[in-house]
Amino acid sequence: MGRSKKSGVKKGSSKSAGDLYRQIVTAVNAYNAMCEIDASKLVLTTVAMQARADEDIRHHTRVWMMDMASIALGRMGFREAKFKALDKALLEVVTEYDKEFADDYKDDKEMWYSREQLERELKEYTGAVYKPEDVRY
Repeated sequence: MGRSKKSGVKKGSSKSAGDLYRQIVTAVNAYNAMCEIDASKLVLTTVAMQARADEDIRHHTRVWMMDMASIALGRMGFREAKFKALDKALLEVVTEYDKEFADDYKDDKEMWYSREQLERELKEYTGAVYKPEDVRY
C-alpha cells in the first residue's frame, strides 16, 4: 500500500546534540537521586573526561607507590646520596627498557623477547622472592 505523505523527520523538529545531552543528564540525575547507595549510581562522563580521570588515577598510584618505596628504602638506610643514585639508575633502566620494548614491538606485538629479558634480570636480583609476570600482574 502506498503512502500519500512522505514519512521522515520534519525540518527543524529533530533535537540538537545539546538538547539530547541535557535530556540524558536529567534522566541520569533523576536515576541517581533515586539510588539508595552510591555504588548503584550512574556515571555520566565523556571519553576525554574518563581518559583524564584514568590518567589521574594511574599518576596518583605511581606517586603513592614511589612514596611507599622511598619510605621503605629510607628505613633500610637510604639517604640523599643513595636516593640520587637510585634516581639516576631508575632513569637509565626506564630508558633502556622503553627502547628495548619499542624495538621488540616492531617485530613482535606481544614483546616476548623484551619481557623475558626483564623477567630474567628481575629474577636475578630478587632471588627466592621472585614472582613470575602472570602472578605479579
